[in-house]
Amino acid sequence: MTGPPPNPTAGVLSLAKPIRTNNITCRLSFNRRYPSVCYYLHKTKKLPVYFVIIAVPKQIYSLLTGFGQQGRPFVFTIRSPAIHSAAFSTQRRRPSKYHSAPFPVLRIDDQQHREMRIATLQFAPILGDVEGNIRRANELLQNGKVLGGVGIGVDVLKPEILILPELALTGYNFPSLEAIKPYLESAGKGPSATWARDTARRYQCKVCVGYPEVEEAGTSQADGSNSQQETYYNSLLVVDENGEVLHNYRKTFLYYTDETWAAEGDVKRGFRELTLRNSQEQNSPSTNVATSFGICMDINPYKFQTPFTAWEFANRVLDSKSQLVVISMAWLTSLGREELDALAGEPEMDTFNYWIQRFWPLIKKRLRHEVNLDGDDAESGKKTVIVFANRAGEEPGPEGTNPVLYAGTSAIIAVTQRPRRPSADGETSAADKGSGNGSDEDESGDKDASPFDVKILCWDMMAATAEGICFADTTMDPKMVFGLVKASR
Repeated sequence: MTGPPPNPTAGVLSLAKPIRTNNITCRLSFNRRYPSVCYYLHKTKKLPVYFVIIAVPKQIYSLLTGFGQQGRPFVFTIRSPAIHSAAFSTQRRRPSKYHSAPFPVLRIDDQQHREMRIATLQFAPILGDVEGNIRRANELLQNGKVLGGVGIGVDVLKPEILILPELALTGYNFPSLEAIKPYLESAGKGPSATWARDTARRYQCKVCVGYPEVEEAGTSQADGSNSQQETYYNSLLVVDENGEVLHNYRKTFLYYTDETWAAEGDVKRGFRELTLRNSQEQNSPSTNVATSFGICMDINPYKFQTPFTAWEFANRVLDSKSQLVVISMAWLTSLGREELDALAGEPEMDTFNYWIQRFWPLIKKRLRHEVNLDGDDAESGKKTVIVFANRAGEEPGPEGTNPVLYAGTSAIIAVTQRPRRPSADGETSAADKGSGNGSDEDESGDKDASPFDVKILCWDMMAATAEGICFADTTMDPKMVFGLVKASR
């Protein structure tokens, strides 16, 4: 690849003037909405992108939001063995703080590992228009990934697994059981299942699609007669490349909208090993991947009543030693219509920040699986891949209320833990002490004593209002790397 790097977040970053250091081009930039610093390293054969995030005051750790409030200037210094120090500030007015944090360059190993290709489809389904939503989904699958100004589809990207949003083809915001009842499907038998089967066979990948499920069970009455009892679930159907049903997960933690019609699912259904293969090669070996499934509200505290730090879903991911986490979502934004439109093709970073926060145990505690999803030996560094498959657009609210707006911002990330690098005297380097943690201590423990350096890799992220394909090949260099830096108390 030659030429300047692509903008990794579709217009979020404003690139500053390039700086030449040690024959490597370093571009510093700031995010207009969420101040931060980014630098790109240009190399001859590869184009890795490194993204540096600085902690915010009032928080022990902060992801994504950068230093300072909206519009406040900041100064940041990059120090690395690979390049000389460089500084950048907005220079609009005198900064109130100065953060100088050594931040090690994260290198993606050049070894050849098994490819893992993942795609999500972010679009704006219309409530109750199943046929129209299917047509729109099919259109986007054909050309919904724009690269170099050209739209390409999943037939070119060849994902091994494709994930759609929650209630993807029916829409989400039904006000009652009576309203959603015409769209309920038995597992594996309705329009959503038919579409998933056809899509899986066509593109030779596994397909996960959210749908409203009805389960019928016969019950015996006192007079000896039988009656049918119906139970309803907010579900996620998983089918394989041959169109066979592999798994049917039912949402466990229900949002207010779900409670008007759905029952809670069994948390034990939230885990399954998926057999994934490299779709680009004939007779390629398959791999069993420990996978956790969730739907939107599942990552929140139960009914918003349990402690915020109970981390129910994230702890289940850890306990199951999951290598892959699939989350189908219809996540709302707190922004108004004008604010959402003002993002102009940018992600909704407050929402993304919150999603990452809900996986704090994966950052805080030691990852326990022995083999990474892409086949890399986990002894040298472990990673858990997380897929946030959200929807965009808006839907009408209940009578007399405003429409509900969705946050989009679908993303494919990985939480990584690597052993800290010892310095020449055998101690953990100061650079590694400055970023991340990953111990088994509780949150009051000594973070700096951790033997792990934690990073969050991001291969792709959709804008808040965009429709299209979010795609990742986990053996390629990520577009962004998020680091954690301990804030001064």
